[in-house]
Amino acid sequence: MADFSLETMMKEKEEAVFPLTAVVGHQLAKRAIILSLINPGLNLLIWGNEGLGKRIMLKGAGGFLPKIKSTGCAFNCDPNNRVMQCSGCLEGRKGKKEVGAPFVLVPYYIKKEHLLGTKDNPESSFIGRANRGILAVRNLENHDKTVIETIFSASKERKISLGNFSYPAQIQIIATYTGNPGKIAEKFVLKAHVSEIEDIEERIEIVRRAGAFRKDPYGFVETYKQEEERLKRRIEYSRKTLKRVSVPSKIAKEVRNTVKEYGLREDLGRWIIIAATANAAYEERLSVSREDLKDVMPLVLPFNP
Repeated sequence: MADFSLETMMKEKEEAVFPLTAVVGHQLAKRAIILSLINPGLNLLIWGNEGLGKRIMLKGAGGFLPKIKSTGCAFNCDPNNRVMQCSGCLEGRKGKKEVGAPFVLVPYYIKKEHLLGTKDNPESSFIGRANRGILAVRNLENHDKTVIETIFSASKERKISLGNFSYPAQIQIIATYTGNPGKIAEKFVLKAHVSEIEDIEERIEIVRRAGAFRKDPYGFVETYKQEEERLKRRIEYSRKTLKRVSVPSKIAKEVRNTVKEYGLREDLGRWIIIAATANAAYEERLSVSREDLKDVMPLVLPFNP
């Protein structure tokens, strides 16, 4: 039987995590992760065959989350926003401190009551603990349909009510899927496919790094510490400049025409612009360009099996 205790969660959190910057290849997937970290509104699905590093990249994303102001409660409530506070914080049981935005990994075989918590123990909620951070779901295909529906419903509603108690659910979903995701891919804004790396030198380097990590996980992580810090600073800077990025009218018109020409959903145009804005911020541009559209189109356009 799966163990859903906080102790189990913390133990997994303390384990050495393979650095995202040490992943060889998979540039499209890594760019998708970066864009989702810059703008939490960009939910992400990484899909492909088994054994290609999807889980590694998923967990690696957790090292780049920002610091947030919290009331110190189990739901990471924002002390400056009463709309996004749990019932306990609204009643005045709150403090104010800086914490890391949460990265919560959903276990296999989880049930709806573990996701949402119960009336007697709302703090046991995995979704609640992921508030203002990432709810990570490995191998989405292995989870019950009810679990998946509950996660996306919570993400849409942004608040969960359990009798007389409610808590915020401002969560970002990043998931992996082994095989062909089909229609479930439509639930995500960004969809990154990973495929077998064919370059011989890159394959040799993958084996070398995997062996080094297995031999000395913490030493390997230390080796990439500076690269991880550089990327973290770049992502933090991109978050700060995101609101300053403008979208030229000719770019917006081009996106609208593309969506109309190919008969795509109208909301895809908006998501293309949002993703392109995050891409521009990452590339240190204050205006969205055609290069940004080129970078994000493969990630936002509808999934084709």
